[in-house]
Amino acid sequence: MKKKTITSIITGIVIISIFIATIMFFKDRMYLFKDVNAFKEYVLGFGNWSVPVFLLLQVLQVVVFFIPGELVQIAAGYIFGPWWGFVLCIVGSAIGGIINFIIGMILGRPFVEKLMSKKDNWIIEKLTAINEGKNHKKRLYGAIFLFYLIPGIPKDVLGYICGITSAKFIWYFVLSNLARVPAMLLSTIFGNEISNANWPLLIIIAVVVAIICVLSFFYVKKLKAKTIDKKETVEKKDETVKQDDEPAEKKDEVVIQKDETVEEKDETSVEE
Repeated sequence: MKKKTITSIITGIVIISIFIATIMFFKDRMYLFKDVNAFKEYVLGFGNWSVPVFLLLQVLQVVVFFIPGELVQIAAGYIFGPWWGFVLCIVGSAIGGIINFIIGMILGRPFVEKLMSKKDNWIIEKLTAINEGKNHKKRLYGAIFLFYLIPGIPKDVLGYICGITSAKFIWYFVLSNLARVPAMLLSTIFGNEISNANWPLLIIIAVVVAIICVLSFFYVKKLKAKTIDKKETVEKKDETVKQDDEPAEKKDEVVIQKDETVEEKDETSVEE
């Protein structure tokens, strides 16, 4: 068995084990992600270990990604304040992003596609299409930055997808984390202002976020439709080429059969 295959199997087993362990652990604790006060009590209940515990939760949120990321980031601001909360979130997300990228790189597209929901498969198609195009490096890095920046695209799954592209790790790491900064900082500030009960500022932030989300929704919807249409066009073109090739193949078969018949006749004549 090849070394790469063994590495892939071991990595797959480890990842599945992490997923199962995380699901089992949070199965009876999902209420934490619905109540910021309960989340705060849970984290601070670890005393001096509260910071490492929160950091671990942030990493797990990125790797396992069924945990709502926005609530974790808001909770960070609520518990630790806007700046310290932001630092913990960006560090945890960076570590989780590294893990996701490496997993995607090792296990490849088949594994990543199984992680994705069908409605998000277009993201793989978009990035791989860019990855296979001309002058793809700049376009690929631009797309990675944009996808991490705008709301409406699952950020944590993106790390897995980037791992199956030709993106260099250092550029993925820098661009993905830079693009996370605005939303993450806004979330931790929002969480801090909840603890301060600063309702005017909370309303302003909520309105700004709502406007950005609506604009991003329509942009992502348009981008998704364009990607799907392009894929369908390519598939139809390939199918047409395949159909055009079939008559030529049949013609070749007829020629071969004729040649065989001629050879048989020649053999018969020689025997006579």
